[in-house]
Amino acid sequence: MERALGNLLTNAIKYSSNEHAVIVTISEEIQDDVPWALVMVQDQGIGIPATELSYIFEPFRRASNGVSKASGTGLGLASAQHFIEQHGGRITVESQEGIGSTFTIWLPMSPEGS
Repeated sequence: MERALGNLLTNAIKYSSNEHAVIVTISEEIQDDVPWALVMVQDQGIGIPATELSYIFEPFRRASNGVSKASGTGLGLASAQHFIEQHGGRITVESQEGIGSTFTIWLPMSPEGS
């Protein structure tokens, strides 16, 4: 999980200007009677084009507007998703180009099947 959160924080810092803070919020939410721990990483960076959100977690895929902004392999979000899913969780993203992105890690607060 440390690596997954590290990838999200690295991206948020990499694609944001120095004038804007990266905000990390931890909370709890109940969905369908299941308690979830949520970790949200929010930036005010370049954002992700809406047409690219559907494949942003695929290996070797990078948002087109980020390619010239910073170097990268396109594996960070794919590996973050993999680690999170290995713990029974999921990751979601909300983003607007030119405004910023919010990535949310959803982790079950009790082991599956308990």
